[in-house]
Amino acid sequence: GARRQKRLPQLDYTQPWVLDGAEYLARTSMGEQPALGRRVVVIGGGSAALDVARSARRAGHEVTIVALESAGQMPAQREEIEEALEEGIVLVAGAMLTAAGEREGGLRLELVRVRFEPGEQRGRFKVTPRPDSEFALIADAIVPSIGQDPDLAPLDGLDADGSLLKVDARQGTSAERVYAGGDLASMARFVTEAVGMGKRAAAEIDRALRGGEKESPEGEAVVKLGTIATAYYPKQARVQAGHLDAGQRIKGDAEVQLGLELERALAESERCFSCGTCVHCDNCVVYCPDMAVKREGDGYLVLADYCKGCGLCVKECPTGSMKMVEEAR
Repeated sequence: GARRQKRLPQLDYTQPWVLDGAEYLARTSMGEQPALGRRVVVIGGGSAALDVARSARRAGHEVTIVALESAGQMPAQREEIEEALEEGIVLVAGAMLTAAGEREGGLRLELVRVRFEPGEQRGRFKVTPRPDSEFALIADAIVPSIGQDPDLAPLDGLDADGSLLKVDARQGTSAERVYAGGDLASMARFVTEAVGMGKRAAAEIDRALRGGEKESPEGEAVVKLGTIATAYYPKQARVQAGHLDAGQRIKGDAEVQLGLELERALAESERCFSCGTCVHCDNCVVYCPDMAVKREGDGYLVLADYCKGCGLCVKECPTGSMKMVEEAR
């Protein structure tokens, strides 16, 4: 994973009023309460920065977030930002720290307004200071939380792509039988992405150990919305989960999102299209005008001698689990 902390050159990390965001979260999760003073400035616009800010708010601090990005460009989830603002956290977006030092009455943070331009890849961007936009904030502590990079030193010899390991479509590295994923091989930085990479790697490891033929990842079936007969699904609004009141949130570590009761969870599950998964609805049998589709056990058999290739069975499949391909001759 990504365990090497990124550091701001404008900050002296030996000072007692600077505490790295990952260290702050680790210490608070163990029940500690680092002495940061009343006013805390968190630097960063990602989910980790929001975690730090909201944890500090629950610890009783007055918290301000300073982010390079505008509010709409921040990589943190929109819901996280909205909940943080509800909890009384101040957001200063589109700003960059230029200097910080001790002054009478606390720390003085020198900042400038900036224009943030994202690059083609996540983690790459351009920042342009806006003229005559300097301003200052007063705080007692600074908690930078600007992300982490992988430490590739123990993996010397493997091909890298910048700060990441280079992997193929099956998560294989340049070394035989060595696979990588998650933060080590991607800037996506989401648990769901990492789980997907692990699944791809596991499938390829299984294939390699069994001695099977290598399949092209481009050959994997991707079910698009246009292949699903959506008319079979009544339109239903998404069920909204309840949230703990902001006043109650900052008093402790209770879950903010309250989840769904059983009945509402079941109602939400009914909105699923079961993309690409046969649900044995028998539409292909019922709608075939030539009786060319026959149900056999838990599956279906297309009787090639009767099928005219009209495609009605595919069109009426509510999950997109049927497809027509030209017969190889």
